[in-house]
Amino acid sequence: MAGVADASLRRYAALAMQEATVRAVRWRGSPSAAFPGLTSAALYPRAEK
Repeated sequence: MAGVADASLRRYAALAMQEATVRAVRWRGSPSAAFPGLTSAALYPRAEK
């Protein structure tokens, strides 16, 4: 839905995703990882050689 031209549809999809995420956190007790398996080192660019 992120690529839809209609802003109201994008907003609807974003709100629905937020609601689903809140429910998941309530059930699990903690938020899920955005990118499972991604190490913190991968978040920083490496110096070019």
